[in-house]
Amino acid sequence: MRNIALTMHQFDNDVKSQTTKDNMRLVALEGWWQGNIPYGYKRERVPVGEKTRDGKRKERLTLVPDTADGLSEKVRKFLERFSKGDINQAELAQYAESIGLKSSAGGMFAPQSVKNMLTNISYAGFVCNKMTDFEPVQGMHAGIISLETFNRNQAILEGRKPDSSTPRFSADYPLKHALLCANCSKPISGSAPTTGSGSRSPRYHCVRCKGTGSKSLERTEELFEAFLNMVTPTDSTIKLFREIVRRTASKKLKDVNTELNDLRSQVSKLDEDIQKALQAFLDNEISKDEKEDYQGNLRMKRIELEGSIDKLEDAQRLNEATIDYVCNFIDAPARMWRDADPLTKIEFQKMVTESGIVFDIKNENFGTTGLSPFYRLKDNKKDPSKADESLMVIPRGIEPLLPG
Repeated sequence: MRNIALTMHQFDNDVKSQTTKDNMRLVALEGWWQGNIPYGYKRERVPVGEKTRDGKRKERLTLVPDTADGLSEKVRKFLERFSKGDINQAELAQYAESIGLKSSAGGMFAPQSVKNMLTNISYAGFVCNKMTDFEPVQGMHAGIISLETFNRNQAILEGRKPDSSTPRFSADYPLKHALLCANCSKPISGSAPTTGSGSRSPRYHCVRCKGTGSKSLERTEELFEAFLNMVTPTDSTIKLFREIVRRTASKKLKDVNTELNDLRSQVSKLDEDIQKALQAFLDNEISKDEKEDYQGNLRMKRIELEGSIDKLEDAQRLNEATIDYVCNFIDAPARMWRDADPLTKIEFQKMVTESGIVFDIKNENFGTTGLSPFYRLKDNKKDPSKADESLMVIPRGIEPLLPG
């Protein structure tokens, strides 16, 4: 009898342990934070769900930039500086010192600390840990740097040309955060199970619900493109978008030109000071060590200024032709999505749907209440985001298949 009781007790513990792990996994897949706080962030608790009888609500942990003493901004500069590809990790540690970025211990960054920060995708707004099977999941927190910058840094660390390839988690399943399960309204997942022949079969499915089926990657993206053909921006959106882009571009270019002139003047002054240091050394006014220390500090400042100039010159290239191109493409969402690279697809999906579109995997239907205020169905004049009930539509031009 005692053995039976012990067995039941162990079974109960195992069940509780597995339940805890499952809950932690679900929390991670939703993008909430668990674990140590990355340097440059601080924790923030966010109430979720309905209040219980005692008036309390569940809380989830997320990350927010730690702006104390400009820490998060310094971390951003630190990570973006490496993405230029012209300095090594030891020089990056020196750069951190020059902008006042200290390690969490208050000293200079150790080589391993530098690498840990460069390879931490949390800084790009993602969660990636044991609970996500080490697959990056879009986090609830804002990134300090862009995903593009993170990818450039990984390419540099691996000795590849930056932007030479797109990471698998983005390229293979661009829709997995844009489509919601029709049963649980949570984001669907993507995976590639092995078929009977031993080959991989990339598919979209819901990991939380049973009986909702799965759909091949090709079929799902074919359906989504057809759905986008049924979507159009409102007339007011096109008009407002064009005007906003023009006004913003005009003001931005004016500000950019002013700032560029100032930065270029600062670079010229640094070059003059570098030459003066050389001349002072030749005239025996300073020692070789003094010259090298002084010139080294000036060159670090110059590198930082060059990075700022490069960004401003990119912004300066915005012109009327670019504006027209963008405005024309906003009116053709299906074409824009089809022709985009995987990362651009993900960003464009955020324009079309703010919180995700419901997708009935079995019946190949899409909901419409998730559309952003900028888009609507071509035959639906009412703003779908304000409808009382979600519509379910079958994309036109696609012959429905049997479920599966």
